[in-house]
Amino acid sequence: MQTDRHIMPRQPTIFHNGVIFATRTTSLITFAIVLISFLFRFSALAESGDTKIHVTYETKFTRVKPTISTGGGVVKIDAILHADGTVSDAYDVRGSRRGSGSGKLGGSSTGAIYKVVDANTIVRIGDGQTYVNTATIKVNGRKCTATIERVLKSGEKYFSSYDSSLKQTAYFSSIENENIKCRIE
Repeated sequence: MQTDRHIMPRQPTIFHNGVIFATRTTSLITFAIVLISFLFRFSALAESGDTKIHVTYETKFTRVKPTISTGGGVVKIDAILHADGTVSDAYDVRGSRRGSGSGKLGGSSTGAIYKVVDANTIVRIGDGQTYVNTATIKVNGRKCTATIERVLKSGEKYFSSYDSSLKQTAYFSSIENENIKCRIE
């Protein structure tokens, strides 16, 4: 037996760097509801209405160009989610390089892009020259966990990044993350 039901026409699916941006008209409405829910959850945690998220992790790497070397470092990411839906972001690779940016959640930015996945998850996407660095932050009450994933772009063989000890761009065959810590203020 067939039943009548209303079927909403689908719009084309839009992908960018493996992220689905829209699959139908209700996608923007759903995104707005999730964003408001996410900001509301966090605004209760910070007195000023802003939410501060701190992620730190250690890296171990194998450099292959211009000279072969192994080593490691510490990375710190500080993000402030403002109640108005904007994000301020700063990162520091200890002893190496620093950067910062700001923008709208899910929108354009002068640095990394932040996207709300659901009421408990936010993703930070940093676009490197040869790779994409993605930090996924999951929240449970006043605690958070983070995962860091670094993926080479299509056709790339090495991760390229500024190496402060060489004072130039270097190429790495592997970069591994460990001891990832997340804290919310």
